[in-house]
Amino acid sequence: MLDFESCKKVHAGNGLTREWSYDFPLPDVSYMKVYVSGPGGAPELISSGYRVDAEARRVVYPASTDADALPAGWTLTLMRELPLLQPVKLLNQQGRFFADDTEKGLDRGVMMIQQLAEVVGRAITAPVDDSLSAEELAAQVVENHERYEEIAQKHGEALSARDAAQRSASSAVSSADAALAAKASAEVSAAAAEAARDAVLSASSVPPWDASTVYGYPDTVCCVDGHTYRCIGTDVSGEYPPESDMWVRVTVIQQAGTYDMESGGTFGDAAAAFVSGGSF
Repeated sequence: MLDFESCKKVHAGNGLTREWSYDFPLPDVSYMKVYVSGPGGAPELISSGYRVDAEARRVVYPASTDADALPAGWTLTLMRELPLLQPVKLLNQQGRFFADDTEKGLDRGVMMIQQLAEVVGRAITAPVDDSLSAEELAAQVVENHERYEEIAQKHGEALSARDAAQRSASSAVSSADAALAAKASAEVSAAAAEAARDAVLSASSVPPWDASTVYGYPDTVCCVDGHTYRCIGTDVSGEYPPESDMWVRVTVIQQAGTYDMESGGTFGDAAAAFVSGGSF
């Protein structure tokens, strides 16, 4: 049985490590191939200078303690490479079934498939529905490589256009939100104006206090001091509201003056000013 798909292990050097593990099955140590590559360089297959410990599943490199360990920036690749052969020969032994030999033969076939799959996995391939030949695909890859700067520039322009579109969409949303906020503010201002108007009309409709009139709750009157008073008693007559416990003032003291709405005043301020003798 073979339930492990990989046939390769890649390690990065650090200037210290000398023992490198691998986790794939290895029927024979001769199938182990060791590649070393420097910074920016191509992997180089080495045939000596290392030792394979199949029992511990590790490779010692460099094998000599006098040699320097693989430095940082370098890479060590361990790979199982089987010869593409089928050496298992099953003889007719009077009906006996050689299960172990059969399994080894099947495992060997799967290992070779994995080995080829690893190579194909590093290859440039066309989509499954593409009819390009290998030569046409290679030519296309070369052309794209030669046009790399042009393609990269167009890609950057496309990204910039996308970002600009996103910013425009965001700005449009912000403008819409601002318009809604302005509408809401206008509605609040209109409501405040109506309230101020009602307050002014209400204040102007309050009758003046008359010493001969009999008042009772909730009658309201206005006095010469500019305030409005509400009666809290019954059968109240002749008692001047500003000086009587039977009356309570219902207006707020407001400094009389002229209120300019553009300088920060509110409709409430303007109404209070008007009621208290100011103007707006």
